Formats: sequence, C-alpha cells, structure tokens
Amino acid sequence: MDTPETDQVTVTLSGPAKVDGKVKPAGATVTVTGTLLAHLKQAGVVKAVTELGEEVKGFVEKTIENLREELEAAVARAEKAEGALADLSQAHDEVTTQVADLQAQLAAATTTPTTETPTATDPAQGKAPAASNEAPAKTAAKPAAKTAKASGGSTKKS
Repeated sequence: MDTPETDQVTVTLSGPAKVDGKVKPAGATVTVTGTLLAHLKQAGVVKAVTELGEEVKGFVEKTIENLREELEAAVARAEKAEGALADLSQAHDEVTTQVADLQAQLAAATTTPTTETPTATDPAQGKAPAASNEAPAKTAAKPAAKTAKASGGSTKKS
C-alpha cells in the first residue's frame, strides 16, 4: 500500500509504538503518513488491511453459521408447533361434531311427546288420573289409624 507523504491514514495500534516522538499504548488510534504506516506494519504494531479482512471474514462466517443453526432450530420448533396445531384442530372438529350430535338429540327428545302415564296431578287437567286415585287413598288411611292409636283414641265407631 503506497501512500504519499501528504496523505494521512488513521489506524489503531495493536501494540505500543512511538508516533510523532511519543510512545502510544496498544489500542490507541493515531493518524500517520504512508511511510510511518509502513514502519508500524513492519514492527507488527498495526495489522494490515488484509489481516483485518481475514479476521472480519472469520467473524462473519462464524456469525452466519450460528444464525444458520438458530434458523434450523426455529424451523424444527415451527414444524413441531404446526403438528400440534393440526392435532388440536382435529380434536376441535371432533368435539364440535359431538356437540352438534348431542344438541340434535336434545332437540329431538324435547319435541317428542312422552307416552308415559303421569303419576302425579296433571297440571293441565287439574286432577289426578283416575287409575291412581285409589292407591293414595288407601295409603293415607293407614297412617291416620296409627296416629289415632298412638294418641290413645279409638278408630272404631260407636
């Protein structure tokens, strides 16, 4: 790299070096002429652009590899989530079908008249069915007779 003496270049020192009569520590950024830059490179305190390029290239390649691995892991997680979503969607469809079937059965059961004979008073007619009148009357007389005996009275008529 030939740089005329009038051109100045800013570089970062990789080791201590004497610049403009003063010792500068490693890591210091200095502006130098082309001739001084060549001397600093020769002394090994300034990395050449090609060396920096190789470091950057290695860093970029490592970063690309890391990103590629992260991408592959993300794709695997996405595929797994996609499978779980498909399973959940199928289960949802099955449950929805079962709910619809149960609703249809419920609707059919509530609209079909029953053929069973009611045993209690029919609120629509206001009276108990004729067939069931006798049984409740007989069972009602027995507790009354027991109650009369328990109180000391007689159930016989004089």
